[in-house]
Amino acid sequence: VLRSLCSGGPNTSLRFRAVPPGKILFTANSRADSAYVIVRGSIKYVNLVPEAQDDEDEEVPTLSTNAWLAEVTLWLQWTHVGTAEATSMSEVLAVNAENFINAFTELGPVKQQLVQLGKMYRRFLDGLTVDQAQKLDDMSTPTFDLAEHLLCRLSKAFRVTLGTACLEALNENWSWVLKRRQLQDLAAEVDAGKCSLFLSESGEVQRQLELVVTRITLEDGRLFVRIGTWKNGTLEADCKLPACRLKDDEDTMNAVARVLQDE
Repeated sequence: VLRSLCSGGPNTSLRFRAVPPGKILFTANSRADSAYVIVRGSIKYVNLVPEAQDDEDEEVPTLSTNAWLAEVTLWLQWTHVGTAEATSMSEVLAVNAENFINAFTELGPVKQQLVQLGKMYRRFLDGLTVDQAQKLDDMSTPTFDLAEHLLCRLSKAFRVTLGTACLEALNENWSWVLKRRQLQDLAAEVDAGKCSLFLSESGEVQRQLELVVTRITLEDGRLFVRIGTWKNGTLEADCKLPACRLKDDEDTMNAVARVLQDE
């Protein structure tokens, strides 16, 4: 995959582009085919959305090293909302969206998951309010909680792959804090699909479980709860609302029915 991403030729996914001062990287209302990462230099961005021009004195934003432009292009068809122009000798890394996805053709399941991510992200965008949608531009790709919107909806195989990478990060950076047994237990949970691991925006490894918790009350105010569990022939206090983990491809209502049957 890495060879496909970086190989030369017309179908390469990654290209470095020099952008001299005054050169236009892209213009408003043009169809986007690539996302851009600024490697060096500076690029100003003029948003042509009417709502963005209300304040004539507002300073035109200038982006510098490591900033992204039109990142949303990697996930769905996008039309540039503004114009990007270099203000100094600059260099960008252009990531061609179509070639980026096609580079994963040899890894069918991975490509399918990327397509699934794109569809989920599109549904997330469709759920934005009118005010939120009007603020969309090439600079500020709307972000969302990966765990809340995507992670548990992905296939077990993809979650295991992602979790394995996170476990490697824990081994490298946190082995002096976490005991070997803790890492082994966590790895077993990941392999069994009982939990998901992902990297947060701050680079921290986070663990996620998807639970269904039931709260059932009668008209007289009584509450259906679990007061204990049987273990090795003895009753152990376990006062809490009945709950269970969602299984792969299980919806909430089926999980609720399973909780009621088991309890």
